[in-house]
Amino acid sequence: MAFFGGREKGKRGSGLGRREYRLHDALQMLEKMKIKETGPDVVTYTTIVDCLCDNRWFAEAVGLWDEMVGRGIKPDTVACGALIFGLCKNGKVDEAFELTSRMLSLNLELNVSIYNALISGFWRAGSIDKAFKIVSFMRTNGCEPDVVTYNILLNHYCETGMVEKVRKLKS
Repeated sequence: MAFFGGREKGKRGSGLGRREYRLHDALQMLEKMKIKETGPDVVTYTTIVDCLCDNRWFAEAVGLWDEMVGRGIKPDTVACGALIFGLCKNGKVDEAFELTSRMLSLNLELNVSIYNALISGFWRAGSIDKAFKIVSFMRTNGCEPDVVTYNILLNHYCETGMVEKVRKLKS
């Protein structure tokens, strides 16, 4: 493996749990697939990026996403969403936001789920102004907030005691 230096499966002292072994096995399979003529596709990369994020291996997830793009495999919104959701869920919202710029440069549209992840992530990080900018940005780009967007805003307004904002949202 290029970026994982764990010991072989089954050896003492590797420090890897069962879940990490499966991820390690998936990464080894990915390396084998790269040698084959058909190679991995966007679904393969997305699945492994999602698993890397679940295991909090963000540098590796971003690296794998970069590798996918470098190999000429165009990510779709699902592939980008997997990385953005993983980053936002774990407080790495600025990194997730940077990824949206890269998505736009690849002519990929941001969907409401991606915007919602960013809004929620910025709010949890205490960057309320950035969360509002995302709401404005999504509207400017023709993506209307959905029920989930409003639930995120309502929950955060209530949690932070901004009840007056809830009333304004309602009207």
